[in-house]
Amino acid sequence: MKTFEYDARGLGGEIETGFLTAPDEPTLDRELEERGLFMTKAKPVKFGRNAGKVKLSSRELVSMTTQLSTLLKAGVPILSALRGLASQMSTDEGRELIARMAESIESGRSFSETLEAFPESFGTVFRAAVRAGEMTGSLPPVLANQARFLEWSAEIRSTTLQALFYPLMLIMAITGLVIIMITFVLPRIVKMMPGGVDNLPAPTLFLMGISDFLTGNYLVLIIGLAAAVAAGVWALRQDHIAVAVSRALFSVPRLGDLL
Repeated sequence: MKTFEYDARGLGGEIETGFLTAPDEPTLDRELEERGLFMTKAKPVKFGRNAGKVKLSSRELVSMTTQLSTLLKAGVPILSALRGLASQMSTDEGRELIARMAESIESGRSFSETLEAFPESFGTVFRAAVRAGEMTGSLPPVLANQARFLEWSAEIRSTTLQALFYPLMLIMAITGLVIIMITFVLPRIVKMMPGGVDNLPAPTLFLMGISDFLTGNYLVLIIGLAAAVAAGVWALRQDHIAVAVSRALFSVPRLGDLL
């Protein structure tokens, strides 16, 4: 079985685009004719091996959720709705993801079961809300609520990042300036001192020691910093470590409230 991306024209002249699974193109043409559609173009779609790891951007996820909620409220079957949404995604990854979801539903899985296969794009709360919406028969309003929540969350994240951008840039600039002063400027100034290094005050000697350490071990320090960052990223991907770090951050005054 192959997945085709097709363009078809309805009896009223309207154009429909979407994805459909069929053994070959003639079979696809017959299936579309049974639906009252006349195929105008079709091409097989090759999916990557990591389709389940595709991550939608927050904008794409909000747009998809909003449109899907609107289509379901209008009485459009979820499979048809997904096929229509696939062609409207702005990225190849998004189109691939929606096409895979349509394939899953066409094979007999429910919408909530389908979302479980794509945890990178649909978070735990989103999947749980959809599952609850299916069980209670209120999937369209649940999706609408999720779209509003995702949009609000993206706005909060954007506002927070904008607020932190200037302090972060200031800290980076000051740190870079201090490193330049210690490693390049200070050693040259000290050489100009008439009394030499031995007559310098203790704080200056301490800075000179730091300067010598940084200039003499910069390669080791860079490798160690890269290893520490890699180890930190790996550690935060471990669930029990991520939970412990989150609890510790939540307990910090002011910062915990912000997070």
